[in-house]
Parts: sequence; C-alpha cells; structure tokens
Amino acid sequence: MELLLVANSAGPVVLVAVVTAIGGILIALVKIIGKIFGKKPGKKPKVIQLVLFVKDRASEKPLSALVTLERLTGSEERSTDSTGTVKFDVAPDVERSLRARVSAEGHRDRSLEIGALANDKSYTLLLDPS
Repeated sequence: MELLLVANSAGPVVLVAVVTAIGGILIALVKIIGKIFGKKPGKKPKVIQLVLFVKDRASEKPLSALVTLERLTGSEERSTDSTGTVKFDVAPDVERSLRARVSAEGHRDRSLEIGALANDKSYTLLLDPS
C-alpha cells in the first residue's frame, strides 16, 4: 500500500516536470524561428515621421492640397491641414524609396523624390500658380 501512495504522489511532480520541459522547448523554437526570419518576438519595426509643408511659392502661405505618398508597398493619400502640413509614418528599414506628389487648386502639380530616411524628416514644397 505504501508503494502505491508514493507512485501516486510522484504523478503530479512528473507532470509538472514534463510541462515545464515542453514549455522550454517551445520557447527555444520561437527564438530559433525569430533568428531565422530576422525578427525578434514582440519587437516592432522602427517608424519615423515624414512631414511635408505645402506653400504657395510667391506668398509662402500654406495651401490646401492633396498629397500622395508613393511607396514600394503602395500609395497613400492625405490632405494638408489648415497650416499646409501633412504627416506620414514611414518604416525606414522597409521603405527606402519614396515619392511625394502634390496637387493644389490653382497651382501646378509637383513631385518630390525622397531617398532613404534614418530619422524624422520634413520638407517644404513650394507650388507655382498655374
């Protein structure tokens, strides 16, 4: 009878040891997969902000404009605010080549080629009347 009690009391201990070992193996696999694909679990890609100011060339007053940011992953359109400003979030490690296209009523369209960015960056785009 005593032998049976010892075996039953060891059961939960063995179960906990097995579950702990499996958990350790799963954590190791996640780390290996993360290294293979170049991403650490839970780490978000770096994001910086691209700010564009759109103004009339002659008066340097802010313009209401439509700005399209063309990326390798697609394009995104935004309107400037009352100060002629528009902001985009950019992942510099992924998006190395950008183009901003700007159009405003009564002005000639303009585009700007933007190379690789490392930090937050702003540009002023001066538009000529049409």
